[in-house]
Amino acid sequence: MIVTLLRVHTLGTLPPVTHRQEPHPAQPFYGTQSGTTTTKGDDVATATTTEERFQETNHVEITGRVSGEPTVREMPSGDELVTLRVVVSRGEGQPVDTIDCACWSAGARRAALRLVDGTRVRVEGSLRRRFFRTPGGAASRYEVEVARLVRDRR
Repeated sequence: MIVTLLRVHTLGTLPPVTHRQEPHPAQPFYGTQSGTTTTKGDDVATATTTEERFQETNHVEITGRVSGEPTVREMPSGDELVTLRVVVSRGEGQPVDTIDCACWSAGARRAALRLVDGTRVRVEGSLRRRFFRTPGGAASRYEVEVARLVRDRR
């Protein structure tokens, strides 16, 4: 955590405190969370800014049961896509979440096609938002883009 102390000798408004450093393209991106506290005295205004660095990630891990049979779709580009739904329980007596999963890689497609309804699985991947057109207009859907799909033998 970085703490910066800024002293201003006028009673006017404080200049904006910004700390922005562009990451090198070869390095992972780090964003910042900032907070500013301002205190005014007789002739001195003090601003304290804290900056905390964090690395942005998009990694999803879910464990649940396959709902229905995986389906194969051929895209206009000729690529194959296997989609499946995984039902994840939130806990005893709680509602369930139904998560759509898209398998683009050959390994994930093969693994998905071996699954049947009710199979317990562990899915690892990234959350994606997909846009498409419907007769009612433009629409979007969130789904997990599967990187790894394995049976959970627990």
